[in-house]
Amino acid sequence: MFTSDSNRSCPQNFETITGPEIIRSEVVFALNKAKSEKAIGPDKINVELLKLLEPEQGDVLINFFNSIYNSGKIPQDWVKSTFITLPKKRNAKTCLD
Repeated sequence: MFTSDSNRSCPQNFETITGPEIIRSEVVFALNKAKSEKAIGPDKINVELLKLLEPEQGDVLINFFNSIYNSGKIPQDWVKSTFITLPKKRNAKTCLD
């Protein structure tokens, strides 16, 4: 069953919130903490691809994030998610049984 949270109200503009810019070490930390081999999202970009970025390419990504952060305008696609429920099988056995 597919459900979407697009009906949720989410502030679209955060112009009143300010703070320090996003820096390279924060992005590197987030990428290192991100789990690999997970399903890709609607953007069709997997974590493994982002982890392969060279420093110059990472700078483009950081500048992109900072432009979003500084403008206060979050892309609409970033506030949507889709959930797929997977039913459990009764009496399922593990590989160890």
